[in-house]
Amino acid sequence: MEWNSKASWKKRMEKQPTVAELQKRIAELEERVHREKLAKDALREQEMRYRAIVDQATSDALLVHDFQGRFLEVNRRACESLGYSKEELLRMSVTDVELDFDLQSAQAEWSKIEPGVPYTLYGHQKRKDGSAFPVEIHFGCSEWNGEKLFLGLVRDITERRRTEEALRESEERFRSIVEGAPDAIFIQSDRRFAYLNPAACRLFGAASADELKGTLVLDRIHPQYHQVVEERMRYLNEERRSLRERVELRFLRMDMSEVWVETSGEPIFYQGKHGALGFARDITWRKQAEEALRESDRLKTAFLQNISHEIRTPMNGILGFLRLLEMPALEDDERSEYVRIVNQSGRRLLSTINDIIELSRIEAGRTDVRMESVDVEQVMRFHFNFFEPQAEEKRLFLTLAEHVRGEDALLRTDKNKLDSILNSLLGNAIKFTSKGGVEFGNRIEGSELAFYVRDSGAGIPEDRTKVIFERFMQADSSIARPYEGCGLGLTIAKANVESLGGRIRVSSEPGKGSLFSFSIPYLPLSPEASVPEAPGSDKNEEGPLILIAEDDPISFRFMESVLKKAGYALLHAVDGEEALRAASEHPGLALVLMDLKMPRMNGFEATRRIRRIDKDIPIIAQSAYAFPDDRQKALEAGCDDYLVKPVDRTFLLNMVKRYCEEKGGGGKDAAGERRT
Repeated sequence: MEWNSKASWKKRMEKQPTVAELQKRIAELEERVHREKLAKDALREQEMRYRAIVDQATSDALLVHDFQGRFLEVNRRACESLGYSKEELLRMSVTDVELDFDLQSAQAEWSKIEPGVPYTLYGHQKRKDGSAFPVEIHFGCSEWNGEKLFLGLVRDITERRRTEEALRESEERFRSIVEGAPDAIFIQSDRRFAYLNPAACRLFGAASADELKGTLVLDRIHPQYHQVVEERMRYLNEERRSLRERVELRFLRMDMSEVWVETSGEPIFYQGKHGALGFARDITWRKQAEEALRESDRLKTAFLQNISHEIRTPMNGILGFLRLLEMPALEDDERSEYVRIVNQSGRRLLSTINDIIELSRIEAGRTDVRMESVDVEQVMRFHFNFFEPQAEEKRLFLTLAEHVRGEDALLRTDKNKLDSILNSLLGNAIKFTSKGGVEFGNRIEGSELAFYVRDSGAGIPEDRTKVIFERFMQADSSIARPYEGCGLGLTIAKANVESLGGRIRVSSEPGKGSLFSFSIPYLPLSPEASVPEAPGSDKNEEGPLILIAEDDPISFRFMESVLKKAGYALLHAVDGEEALRAASEHPGLALVLMDLKMPRMNGFEATRRIRRIDKDIPIIAQSAYAFPDDRQKALEAGCDDYLVKPVDRTFLLNMVKRYCEEKGGGGKDAAGERRT
């Protein structure tokens, strides 16, 4: 037993370290402790370094929290941004600083986040003072000791939002300007349309910009201008040169119709590519106006040439044959022929002058409509009788076909305008017809009275029928045209028809004749209404006494010759004062022919004063001024009717006879004597 104890002790002793071994172990232990201390110091230094980096090296707020949202670490910027101290924040959670934050919903999303996978979130945080601001959060997670930690770099984007809002407002403002611009604005990139404003869509005739986006710009350019546009796009796209100088060219609309534009361009960078901003203004109206002006100048030149020809030609006939009439020993046949030519030339000259005056009235807007009771049957027969000799002279037939008669022919209209329309259409028909003849008539069509004039003449080319009623237009407007006339008759006829509320049309075929038709409102009279009777013959056996107030001796000589041969007795006054005295001294006057322009006292004043003496005596104004306001002034002064010089013999006799019969005067003055 003792031996065993000694043996056991001996073994234990043999296992005890030696002093050297102990010293070695102590040294190792000290080295280990030293290393651990160094490691801890290094870790502490590294931690302090990282904390300094996080606090100082980033402008973003750093917030680290656990799955419950409790903050585990925050940096200095987070404290400054939220207005809390670090100690305060470390006692808080995400719920305390995030607006509209739901922890349960957030945790459901956090559970899906994998370490190393970043996310970007947007929201709003609130400061300690209760104010809120927008933030952008770069969010991620990592694991530490088996637990997920969530790290967020939070950036205040208040200024960015303000800038974005200002930019958005600016973009909206400029987009509104571009979208509402009256001129076309478009962007081309790679020589294709990339953007078009509504005005550009309208210019090209597109329902929307989508119809043109991506299509080649050259597809919408007239081929004549392809080279010009290619060169301009090269300057804009490749050389980046501004083309502010506007050029005129033609675009093609979606239906391939053409439109004139004035265009310019600026180089831009659009959607990552170099392109160009194009501006275009529709100038089609201006081009049309310029063309119309050139055409108007051409037509006016031709018109003036025609007018010169139409005035000089009859004047040459009048003056030439009047000189021949002065030659002695003329044969009666020669004298009669010369007189006929003078008369014909005079009528032609008068027709030209009347057309010019009528056109000036139309262009001045002085064509008042004067409605009166009219027997259209009488009007039709009058024009038949008037034009029949002209037709017979050319060996043509003139036919008055179906037309309204009796009570149906009694209506209200402007007789002067109706006469002018028929006179122009029938005169043209006979003028332009060399064989066959002319037919005219009328009929009631609903609420309109429709007239027509058909001839078998030269006809009108189709392209001229569209413009023949326009000013200065003729079927043949050349200086070498074979027919006389200044070409205003149809213009005047159209204006008169339209002033009556009607419309005029033409259909024609070259070589086969023309059909002119017009309609006016049919305004029938009641059966009791009276219409002036048709004028009778030239003669008046009673010989009424007529006062002619006329300062021009030639005009008086003409009326004296016409009226004396018709059996009328005459008094002559050379001014308004003599006319007033004659009217006072001869109360039995049947009629006064009053010139309006006379010395000392004009016809207007003389008429007013005569009316104070005699309210019933017919007074007919006569004047070389053929404007409606002169007629109106004369009627307002007290005149019953109006004659335009030069006075037609038949018209004068018919008017004088009608008023003398209405007056019923015996033609003798108070002394029972006649004056001449």
